[in-house]
Amino acid sequence: AAQGIGARVLRLLGILEQGLPNIYHYVLASAVSGGHVVITTNFDTMIEQAYHEMQPNGPPLTVLSTERQFASFVRDEPSGPLLVKLHGSIRDARRRRSYGSIRLTLASLANGLSPARRRLLSTLLCDRDIVFGGHSGRDDFDIGPFLRTFSWARRILWGKHTKQALRFVDSAELASREGTLDRIESLVAGKAGSFLALGNTQELLSALPFFEEASRMSASTPYDANGWRRILQSTLSQLSVSAYGRTRYLAKVLQYSGHLQEAESCFARNVESSVGYERAVALDDLGQCNSLLRDFAEDVRLRRRARSLAIRHRTSEALDLVGRTWLGEGEAYRNLARYRRSLSCFERARSIY
Repeated sequence: AAQGIGARVLRLLGILEQGLPNIYHYVLASAVSGGHVVITTNFDTMIEQAYHEMQPNGPPLTVLSTERQFASFVRDEPSGPLLVKLHGSIRDARRRRSYGSIRLTLASLANGLSPARRRLLSTLLCDRDIVFGGHSGRDDFDIGPFLRTFSWARRILWGKHTKQALRFVDSAELASREGTLDRIESLVAGKAGSFLALGNTQELLSALPFFEEASRMSASTPYDANGWRRILQSTLSQLSVSAYGRTRYLAKVLQYSGHLQEAESCFARNVESSVGYERAVALDDLGQCNSLLRDFAEDVRLRRRARSLAIRHRTSEALDLVGRTWLGEGEAYRNLARYRRSLSCFERARSIY
């Protein structure tokens, strides 16, 4: 949606603030106040809300959510409660609504965890016992590949949600089943003294020492069950998505779903119906789609057309698009085994970035 409609679609994420903390958020807030580090891939602010409710006069909660904060973190600092939001946050350090950290994560997701995030995780998880709750570990983009290099923790307790009664399987038993294990099971099997917890996640949480206090906090909170619908409708009406934006969004969904011919048709429609900078974007989109269709010569032709339109505009967005066309053309030449031309394109892109 961010690629198809634009960054303003991220305003829809504000709907996440219409809810209230639940038992999971209160348990995590209790863990933070108890001296544990909590790491989450969620970007809502429910854990922070739960912490401030439970500790209204307690030490300030330090939240790391931006690339700059990840890069500057040192394990010995801060000494107080720490929450790490690996995929960004819809609120910045001053509690202002901000989508910058989420936008950055979306743009870089396919490239894996940034060096700063990898260093941060390595620093925080080194020589600690780690509990995984509510995380599948199955993504192929950032967290999943990082966990496959997971060699520096002490022990792991991984909660794997099932409908059966809670039971624990130790690493030795899992290791004896070698050859039939999935990614998570293999990870646990490789760590002596570790366990896989199979069962209801809330039942697992109830075994933790801070569950009782969290349960009291979440028991009696009034909630407007339909309030979020009104907010969502209002936000949607303010987006005012054009026919061009709708078509581009559909095309991106089709492309990422593997329906490349249908996506190509949508992108081509946008080329025909647009002018100026929008046409430059549409040409670049169509070039990328042709690259996926393995028509690299057509990809080169379209990227050049897109660039010739984009360079007429003096905006940062247009300059970014020029850089993208050089990158796309470089990829196309690489796939055509024309490596000198490819290198030249990449050098042009580098000079822009």
